[in-house]
Amino acid sequence: MKKILMMINNMNGGGAEKLLLQFIHFLHQYTNYEIHLLLTYNTGIYLKNIPDYVYKQAVFPEKTPVNEQKIKNEAYSISRNIIFNIYDCAIAFLEGSATKLLAYADIPDNIKYAWVHIDLDKRHYTATLYKNIQEEIECYHRFNKIAVVSKGVYDAFLKVFGFAFISKLQILYNPINVNDIRKKAKAYNILYSKFTICSIGRLMSQKGFDRLIPAVAQLKSMEYDFNLIILGNGVRKDELSALIKKHKLESNVFLYGFIENPYPYLAASDLYICSSRTEGYCLAICEAIALGKPVISTQCTGVSEIFELCNCGDIFPNNTEGIIMGIKKCLDDHAYLCSLKTASELGRFKFNYEKNFFAMLQFLNIEI
Repeated sequence: MKKILMMINNMNGGGAEKLLLQFIHFLHQYTNYEIHLLLTYNTGIYLKNIPDYVYKQAVFPEKTPVNEQKIKNEAYSISRNIIFNIYDCAIAFLEGSATKLLAYADIPDNIKYAWVHIDLDKRHYTATLYKNIQEEIECYHRFNKIAVVSKGVYDAFLKVFGFAFISKLQILYNPINVNDIRKKAKAYNILYSKFTICSIGRLMSQKGFDRLIPAVAQLKSMEYDFNLIILGNGVRKDELSALIKKHKLESNVFLYGFIENPYPYLAASDLYICSSRTEGYCLAICEAIALGKPVISTQCTGVSEIFELCNCGDIFPNNTEGIIMGIKKCLDDHAYLCSLKTASELGRFKFNYEKNFFAMLQFLNIEI
């Protein structure tokens, strides 16, 4: 039986981890590959969702400054001691530690594949794991091909690492399972007492919630009456809670934490907003479209590609003023809000779940 190795940094509740689990199920359904999963850190809300048929192991039990430094300075020896040449295909499913460790693995380069989910020009968070930019470039050269999740991520990658990678890069849009999302949205009922805006994402600077909350405060001072719910966990939870308290928004803004099935909350909302500073290909926006929700977003990587594909949504400047402008337009103009909703209801039919997954298999040279 052929073996495939998939590597990712952890199983936190983000879009890449969710996509990985979907890809594992798809592989199991359509191929006979023995699936191995190697985590850099044995942490994350999605650990319990890893199927029993997957052979899982981890490099470290958890993320610590010491372990981060080991990856930066000892990646070669770590990789050679834990990753062995027994696979027919090996994938680093997320930029960062998984990519660096697989790059140094004693596995032929022609079966190694990397995935990049973020605009590394605007948010080059992986740089701290490498001794310098040249080492990161050399690591990416050790891969046969590199998948990027949007044209914006493609352009950013070439800007950061150079045009020598053009022949290696391929744009692969994230598969969106509309039917599954709509089915899960009916799992339980959620009722809101007033106009409710929903946003989903990890509580980190990238997602821009520290701008969204003051935007709500300013709109409240203009006599607008609505609620905001934010679904997700993260390192900025205490900071965001303090921001809510500072602006006296305890009755208007709610941090609900990570919810494994967020779709009933999203389906019951009146508007979805992405307030991110940067993205790659925002999975939550796609999920909102799948549920026929009106969607607005800040101008960030991948968003325009989603909206152009689905012929829906609207984009506003990537700052607090832009967020205020977008929400205010939706609250002021009911016809505009309805047009966004109608566009999403039609746009969801543009997603082709199986086609995108089969494109991933073709990219990886995996036969069914």
